[in-house]
Amino acid sequence: MIKNEYDQLNKVVLGSLFDTTEIVQTLDLQGKWRQAFASINDQAIDELHAIEAKLRDLSVEVQRPIQYSIRSPYGLSSPPLAPRDWFFIYKDVCLLGNEAHQANQPRTQSITYNSAQTMPTFNIWSTDTLDKFNSETLERPYFHTANILRHDNDLFVSRNLGRCGNQLGFQWFENFVTNTWPGTEIHLIDTEEHLDAALFFVKPGLVLSLLTHDQLPKFFKDWQVITVDKTNQREEIYKGMLAYQWKKLNPIIAERYSYFLQCHPEETMFSINALSVNQNCILFPGEDRELFDILESKGIECISVDMRALSFWDSGLHCCTSEIDRCG
Repeated sequence: MIKNEYDQLNKVVLGSLFDTTEIVQTLDLQGKWRQAFASINDQAIDELHAIEAKLRDLSVEVQRPIQYSIRSPYGLSSPPLAPRDWFFIYKDVCLLGNEAHQANQPRTQSITYNSAQTMPTFNIWSTDTLDKFNSETLERPYFHTANILRHDNDLFVSRNLGRCGNQLGFQWFENFVTNTWPGTEIHLIDTEEHLDAALFFVKPGLVLSLLTHDQLPKFFKDWQVITVDKTNQREEIYKGMLAYQWKKLNPIIAERYSYFLQCHPEETMFSINALSVNQNCILFPGEDRELFDILESKGIECISVDMRALSFWDSGLHCCTSEIDRCG
């Protein structure tokens, strides 16, 4: 059962990456190109192990998706790193969303939902490879569950779905919510694509946001909104590298990022794409001391985890986890 983003976290799915040897062999990489990919992936796998250990230290049960081949019948598949994109649980229903490729299905099939009922979005699979996939022209519902955040009887969705959904997908979701949970209200947030990169619920009455207070819906009128500046360290470091986010397997991109990891070991890549353990404890990918001081003054423990190599795969902490059980 999950009603919001901040009740006590009991069980979570943590994403996985492909085996490093399989990546370099599949891409037939040699020399320095092989080493660049290997260094990034090895470090990212270590970071995932460290996150898993930290969650277990906090008495959170952790599940991992099955490992499967980087090659699928539909071409190169993306790693099972971001379970938040392809399923989420609200109340006692598990909703499957980002199933654009049939190769994704083993990810969700490998996860145990306890008492949750699996309700897949119907007829949304496509055999297109990732570089040809276009959500706007897809003639069937398509919707990432990372577009959604939960707060009891209110759901929040990104207004501009971009590559992460289409209007048919949103309409399917809206009808599903109306029929399944009468009285639940959907609020649109003026941001693009995955909402968990722009809004973070700390606890009732307190939220972190990339938007200012007056840019948020009236729902937040009486809330304290801590605005986190968009001009963060991550944007400065990438310097346009995000333009290549669908070309991660380009060896030149990997070499540049590997160089960054070696030359900037102190960089923490801070983001509000975080994970709440409970209303008094939050895991953040990196550290923002100014923000942490504010939260700690309110009795909230801020725990920083390293995700510098994982960020190569465009995954924040909320992206690479999906909650299975929270209790209030």
